[in-house]
Amino acid sequence: AVKVIGQVVHDFIGIREMLPEEHMIACICELLQMVGQYLDSTMHGKLLMSQFSARLMELKRCSVFSKRTQFQIQDVLDLRQNGWQKKFFQDAITEGARPRYVDSQNPGHSKASRP
Repeated sequence: AVKVIGQVVHDFIGIREMLPEEHMIACICELLQMVGQYLDSTMHGKLLMSQFSARLMELKRCSVFSKRTQFQIQDVLDLRQNGWQKKFFQDAITEGARPRYVDSQNPGHSKASRP
């Protein structure tokens, strides 16, 4: 499996002389988010992940890609650095604050939700 994934990643983003299309980078980012932890659990996979990470960092530095693509790359790199643990943000609602809803009768006005 590691060999197949390595070949897929190489086919999509591996040729250094050419820049891949953005959708190919997005596909690889999705793939690595799914199988990266598995790859890092084997010696051969860890070596490949290091190579993939280096290539992604190289692509991220290119100013020809959209910010969206650059952030997708950074998300994969951060995920690997954090041991493949996704960060979850907790709700920032304080005890005194209540969610608000829009009054369907009067769309310009919002009301605090009822307890």
